[in-house]
Amino acid sequence: MKTTLKILAVLVFAMGALAAIGFFSGIISTGNSGCGVTVLPATTHATVVDASYLRALTFMEAVESFVLNPPARASFTHDQQAYLRALESVESAHYYEAEPLFSELLTSEDSTVRNLSRKSLVEMFWVQQRWEDLVSWARSDPTLISDSILEEGDLVCARAFETFPREEYRIPPAPFTLATSTIPSGHVMVEVEINGHKKQFALDTGADLTVVTDDIVEECGVEVMDQVAESGTSTEATVEFRPGMIREMRVGDILVKNHPVYVMNGDDFEFSVAGVTIIDIDGIIGLPFYMKLAVTQDFGAEQITFARPEASAKNNINLFWFGSPLVRLTSDNGVPLVFYLDTGANRTRITRRFIDQLSITRARTITAEAMGAGGSQEYEALVVDSVWLLLGTHSIFFEKVRTQINDSYGTVISEDGLMGIDVASGGAMHIDFSNGRLDLSFSKNRSE
Repeated sequence: MKTTLKILAVLVFAMGALAAIGFFSGIISTGNSGCGVTVLPATTHATVVDASYLRALTFMEAVESFVLNPPARASFTHDQQAYLRALESVESAHYYEAEPLFSELLTSEDSTVRNLSRKSLVEMFWVQQRWEDLVSWARSDPTLISDSILEEGDLVCARAFETFPREEYRIPPAPFTLATSTIPSGHVMVEVEINGHKKQFALDTGADLTVVTDDIVEECGVEVMDQVAESGTSTEATVEFRPGMIREMRVGDILVKNHPVYVMNGDDFEFSVAGVTIIDIDGIIGLPFYMKLAVTQDFGAEQITFARPEASAKNNINLFWFGSPLVRLTSDNGVPLVFYLDTGANRTRITRRFIDQLSITRARTITAEAMGAGGSQEYEALVVDSVWLLLGTHSIFFEKVRTQINDSYGTVISEDGLMGIDVASGGAMHIDFSNGRLDLSFSKNRSE
């Protein structure tokens, strides 16, 4: 679950970005690794979901694709249908409705449903920061660890976090806007105050908690626990981290008190060329911050706006959390897809599942290099020369999009790709988890 942290999947695309500005060109891949993106109004290239595809879905295929009401649902078992009902509540962020359904299914005679429900409850406890419940459950049921439902590193963090005071957000009633900057890796940075000390943090929905480096811990008075956990990264490397807490973090007019964080070695967040540091990140604002707010990242104007979410009817949900931040898209031949939303990634990537789902037969093989916290790694990637995807009111054309090094970051859902901020290049990305919407907007001469 969490200790495959993707903590700085953030940096997966750092080398690609550096190549784009003249560093290491030719090192990133032996083929053409650039991914072009064109965004148009959906009426230009619109599609509907393929009914024949939906009819063929089995229960597990429906779960993995997060298709919650497939035509065959009535033929599924009682417990399978109950699990899908629980997922409908998760999709709408009604976790209080989903929890009793998952809990009841813990005693299901169907081992698949039972284990899915265990994983789902662990994820829900985590995202709601119910550390005491997670620790108590692991204490009463050691098989959570032995069955890999809960990872040991997550339990280490939960035990530390349960000793902290409850986190508290103070969000002003009026929206406000802050200036952002972009570093050579392509990561968007914003000013934060950590216990009164100003720092520049990256913005990343791909980090499941806020991350700080040990370089700033003493200066900023970050409280760090003695426990040490190990995390997987976006490559095969592993890195150590410690749970910690920021007493007061301010982002513009927002105050967050008792903010749980991961503390990592600052060396894992640096990248140098010929002895010159090109990337040096002090920290990352992670997913929990986004989930509390309505956020508009305007990449053209280099600014970000935070607002309290306004309650609205949850129609056409295309953004939701389930173990990770997920976005619904549709292919040009009507196949529903789910992508991991990663605002710390400057390029969109696909998975091999995507290629299988769309029955793509022409994909070139290249040797690519991924970089993450802890180092870089070569891997064999597949490149698809062109593909259209539908997101909300926009059609997105990807040219030369390639597979990422990891095929999935979740525990239940099988993602078809990772959506980076390139889809909103020159425009804005509107992220509203409370209302289940991810939307793009552009100036008139770009797409509308």
